[in-house]
Amino acid sequence: MVKRVVKIKSTSRKILIAIGTVCVVLGVIGITLPIFPTTPFLLVAAVCYMKSSKKFYNWLINHKVLGKYVNDYMEKKGLTLKTKITSISFFWIGTGTSTIIFVPYLWAKILIFAILIIVTMYIMLKVKTIKC
Repeated sequence: MVKRVVKIKSTSRKILIAIGTVCVVLGVIGITLPIFPTTPFLLVAAVCYMKSSKKFYNWLINHKVLGKYVNDYMEKKGLTLKTKITSISFFWIGTGTSTIIFVPYLWAKILIFAILIIVTMYIMLKVKTIKC
């Protein structure tokens, strides 16, 4: 398990803590809503906390409920099929919709959709599928 916290500037640290906290809240919402992902948000929170606050990172990975999601991924190096499908679906719906609506340049839209395809392929082909 990674226990390293990288020292960064105060402003960046605060931003990462804020992003991590928002992701924790979204992850908690995902526990109660079956169509909303939990693990991806908690993994993003763990990365943000790992880079900004040892205290928050340790709290998250040692939390009796939330820590399970992060530790399962870190120890087993994989995601359940349901988590993969849910994550990819929300990734495509959120990013795809935002791109179509808000990105004015065709080249930027193509680039974003290429990234969506690459991330989808990575999650489906490279991230181990574990049984729950």
